[in-house]
Amino acid sequence: MTDKELRKLKRADLLEILFYLQKENETLRQENEALKQQMATGASGIALSEASMQRLVDAVTNAVKRTLDPTLGQREPEPSESQAEGTAV
Repeated sequence: MTDKELRKLKRADLLEILFYLQKENETLRQENEALKQQMATGASGIALSEASMQRLVDAVTNAVKRTLDPTLGQREPEPSESQAEGTAV
């Protein structure tokens, strides 16, 4: 709508337009806020995913090291196992 057309409108029409514009503005503000919250949640989700990826990389690295170095793959006998062996002999 041009300025000329707006100037020709009656007060009631202008108030009605103003009312609908305010309503639309409020709706857009709410939508904007919801999107901001989604972005904040998404950012923390990304950080969580990065932490998960780091744990996965660490686990794979340790598995490769154990595979390449057999001495790393051997586990220490637990105290209950060594005690059982000592009493059986």
